[in-house]
Amino acid sequence: MSEIFYSGERASHVTVREGNTKRLLDLRFDLQPFSAEVVLEKGLAEPELLSLALLADALQDDARALKLYNRFAKRVVIMLPARWTMSRSRIRAYADMIERETADSPDDTASLRDGPE
Repeated sequence: MSEIFYSGERASHVTVREGNTKRLLDLRFDLQPFSAEVVLEKGLAEPELLSLALLADALQDDARALKLYNRFAKRVVIMLPARWTMSRSRIRAYADMIERETADSPDDTASLRDGPE
């Protein structure tokens, strides 16, 4: 299986590339804890939106993505430059690292809007 690369400008126009095939990243509004209208209208929670979409696509595991997206947003997505590229294997490595570090911690279900831990 060839490597998949994600590139874009934050949550807007994120391209998923595998070999010669390109597609737009599905933002997975079906998994979002906030409505698509609020996100699109007010631009709220962009790190969370992108985090959940990247994890869901790269991990192919919605439950795992929902469990990890807040910490992934806080540790990875907020650090992305204006233009960025990240491989699926890098996203999976971050997810594995976050799971190892939080194995003994309670689930992090707090939103980025709730402030730092």
